[in-house]
Amino acid sequence: MTGFDIPEKSKWTVQLLTREYLIEGIIDGNKYKLGFQLFMGDTNLYALNNASFRPTGNLSVPARSQVPWTVVYGSELIGVIPKDEASTAYAIKANSTFTNPVPAEIFAGPYSIKGTMLTQLKDILGLASSTIFAARDVEINCLLPHAQLTGFKVPYILVTGRNVQMATPYA
Repeated sequence: MTGFDIPEKSKWTVQLLTREYLIEGIIDGNKYKLGFQLFMGDTNLYALNNASFRPTGNLSVPARSQVPWTVVYGSELIGVIPKDEASTAYAIKANSTFTNPVPAEIFAGPYSIKGTMLTQLKDILGLASSTIFAARDVEINCLLPHAQLTGFKVPYILVTGRNVQMATPYA
């Protein structure tokens, strides 16, 4: 037992977008479900099993297809992307009061995140009322020169507010 073992029934596959990496792995859904809630959420730390990662900007890292586990620190976290039915269903249910769609582009760290932001208010100011918010049908582009992550489309993401620098509406 490594301390990272996860009970089969609570395994969620997720992607974590940090300021410099896209990390995919399996988390303990019971342990980290607060990171999927817009109110009272906890995105300070995630431990992932069977993790793979790749740089999103112009970094070059040694090739490693997979590592047994990794810890991701929340201060660098831009967004949490549920990748399986269980994690997506939980995120949508936990944030069911965020139903007003606002077409917007968010600039967070080195990324442009463009899509439909979900708020409790009727306009883009609803994004200012949360430290984390949901978005659907988004396209993520790293804006750094020679970026490796461009045109990355995801159906649903929870964006942490600590790295959001600007939000603008689009038609």
